[in-house]
Amino acid sequence: MTAVLGAVGAGMANEVGKRGLETAGGLVRRIAGREVAAPADPDQTALVARIVYDGVRRDPALGRAWQVFARTVPEDGALRPTGPSPSGSWPLS
Repeated sequence: MTAVLGAVGAGMANEVGKRGLETAGGLVRRIAGREVAAPADPDQTALVARIVYDGVRRDPALGRAWQVFARTVPEDGALRPTGPSPSGSWPLS
């Protein structure tokens, strides 16, 4: 989970990467049940990964959604299209 979040953050330099960040943010928000600030450093990334981990363990449907999303994120963070994605932007703070 940390690797997926890190890859998305690393790919943010282009428009596809920005959409990936928005998609990740929307999914993290669904999993957490609340707004979660985009991580700005490795410690925050680990915290968000823990939130995702705990959430997907509680709800198998969210776990499947995370798996689908994670498969679209290559190491450089540029998303590969796979169909509709969760909407919403990830608040950057």
